[in-house]
Amino acid sequence: MENDNKFIPDNNVYSGAGENEPKAEPVTRSAEDSAPASQTVPESSPTDTEDGENTSPKDEQGTVYTYTSSDDLSAGPTVADGGEPYGGVPTVTFDAVQEPSTNASNTGIKVFFSIIAIVVALIIAVSAGFVFGSKSKVLEHHFSGNTNQAGKDQNAVSTSYTQVFRNVDSSVVSITVYNSKGIQGYASGVVYTADGYIITNDHIYTEVAAPMFLVTFNDGTERKAEFIAGDTRSDLAVLKVNANGLTPAVFGISAQVTVGEEVIAIGYPSGAAGGSILTSGTVSSASIRFTSTNSYSAKMIQTDTPINPGNSGGALVNMYSQVIGIPSVKMAGSSYDNVGYAIPSDTVVTVVDSLIKHGYVEGRGRLGLSYYAVDSITAELKNIPVGLEVGEISIESDLNNKGIKKGDVITHINDVPITTSDIALDIIEATKPGVTMSFTVYHVSTRKSETVFAELLPDHGNSSYVNTVTEDDEGPKDPFGNGDFDDFFSDH
Repeated sequence: MENDNKFIPDNNVYSGAGENEPKAEPVTRSAEDSAPASQTVPESSPTDTEDGENTSPKDEQGTVYTYTSSDDLSAGPTVADGGEPYGGVPTVTFDAVQEPSTNASNTGIKVFFSIIAIVVALIIAVSAGFVFGSKSKVLEHHFSGNTNQAGKDQNAVSTSYTQVFRNVDSSVVSITVYNSKGIQGYASGVVYTADGYIITNDHIYTEVAAPMFLVTFNDGTERKAEFIAGDTRSDLAVLKVNANGLTPAVFGISAQVTVGEEVIAIGYPSGAAGGSILTSGTVSSASIRFTSTNSYSAKMIQTDTPINPGNSGGALVNMYSQVIGIPSVKMAGSSYDNVGYAIPSDTVVTVVDSLIKHGYVEGRGRLGLSYYAVDSITAELKNIPVGLEVGEISIESDLNNKGIKKGDVITHINDVPITTSDIALDIIEATKPGVTMSFTVYHVSTRKSETVFAELLPDHGNSSYVNTVTEDDEGPKDPFGNGDFDDFFSDH
């Protein structure tokens, strides 16, 4: 954490609308000010007034990975009151001194304030309907298999932070990670099923030998939990407590998440003995590819919601009381301010259902090679095409023994130009293992390209969980190391 330019995952190191109302001074005219008898006072030139407007702007990861673990957007109505030009001054003579009539001015002022009163009344009425109406709207929970997942109900009214917290808090738990050496760290978790399955992050027990888990619910109840399965690539894990009648969280559909959407994070930072902690913010990116220290790349939800140490495995929740993500990583250091990432709920449901059913991730594929991304500048400097520069090919990869050498460049996959690594990863992640794909490969040695075909390998994943103790295990550690991060990615 001393170096602001390193990625450090955590368990123990966690790092108004202005008004512009022109006011006209009253004009008083007396007989002495008037022109001589029978002399007509020239009409005054129209006086222009300017409308003013002042509107308020709307509200809305050193380089350290810390694996861890908004409410009023009030835009009050603005009023710009533009004055009307004077149409002229009445003709005045000594024989008929005439006081300027104020009836029109008084009438205009009355109309103005009447309009303001109506606007205020409408605002109060709408606000009352929002506050009281939201209490009568109950979001229907739809179960799919073991999963309580629902889309946004367009007829439902989003609620306040307080109400969302009350709706979700009983589904978020504190997890103490310990072994025979003592407490190793703290994390959070989310109740997945009523019969005791708990979701958390796989990294919470990294390098903790033979970890054990104590789950504490929001009412203070404590239960020991057993490890079911974990997946390093998605950073998800499943624990199980012996209980029934728990309150499972409702999982939203992360594909419906939008940038600027208000969210809150609920978790137990550093154990949070006093109860769960709520932080709030917005969605900064609904789907951004993020590569972690283990070189795995995944689509994540980015948020400016503070993700504190121990929030790992907790809940990122929308204003419909739906869990849309599981906080996993945050950027910390002087170069970053509230840059956190959460695993999208769609990924969570898919992976967790498979972990519970199979003990591993079913239906996920990988290419089986490491690579460097070649952008346009690198391509120009090295005189090679844009694409993926091959690093190492695993023995089991279907690309092995097909004439591809280290340094060759994959320029197309399924005839799609690979201008960024994100494009390649999106294609691979959308393809099931066993499906044949085409790869256009530029051979550096011959300066020629050819097309080869290969199938994806199944990627069942693996976990950081280690159920053994060695003499070197000496108590609490930083489970994520302090290694440098570079641009070399692997395992796709």
